[in-house]
Amino acid sequence: MAAPALSPSEAAADLSARRIVASALAAAVRDPWTGAREPSSPVDIALLSDAWELLAAPHAGAPPDSIGLGETPPIDGDPAPLARWLGLSADVRERANSLVFGLVVSSDCPPYESEFYPSREAASRAQHMADAAGFYKAFGLDPDARAPERADHASLIIGFVAFLLEKLSLIASASAPLATDAEHEAITRAALSAFIRDH
Repeated sequence: MAAPALSPSEAAADLSARRIVASALAAAVRDPWTGAREPSSPVDIALLSDAWELLAAPHAGAPPDSIGLGETPPIDGDPAPLARWLGLSADVRERANSLVFGLVVSSDCPPYESEFYPSREAASRAQHMADAAGFYKAFGLDPDARAPERADHASLIIGFVAFLLEKLSLIASASAPLATDAEHEAITRAALSAFIRDH
C-alpha cells in the first residue's frame, strides 16, 4: 500500500525532520579525535523529539515482519539518549569514542563503511571510498583540512544525507519557487537515492 501524497508544507516538514534526525546522528558518531574542536551547540530535545515523532508516526501500525531482525520499530525509538549524548562535554564523548571505535580502525566496531565492504581487496575499498568522495565533490563539498577524515566515515555518510535533505527541504519550503528548482530537486533526489543505495 502506497503512502498518501504529502502536501507541499507536509513534504517540507517531513524533509526538515529527516534532516534534523540525520544531523543529530552524524554529530553523534563524529570522530572527536580529528581536531575539529568546534564548540558544540546545545541540542534542542523538543525539536529532536518532534522531528522523531513526525517520522515515526506513519510506522505506528506497521506489522512486526516489516522490519529487519533486531530492528526496533521507529515508534518505539526514543531520541532522548541521542540528545543526552550530544549534550555531553567533548572530553567525555572523546573518551567514550576511543573506547568504542579505538584509536586505530577497530575490527569490532569500525566507524568506516568500507570496513563492512565484502571485498577485502584494497582497490575495491578505495574505489568505494572514491565513490563517496565523488558524491561530496559533485555537490561542492570538500574535506575540512583542519579535520581530515576518510570519505567513508559514518559521520560523513550520514552528514551528506542530512545535507541533501536540507537542500530538498529548502526547495520544498520555498514560497516563490525558482524555475530551476524542479531540476535541482530532481538531481538532488536522484543523488540521495543513489547515495543511499550505494552507501
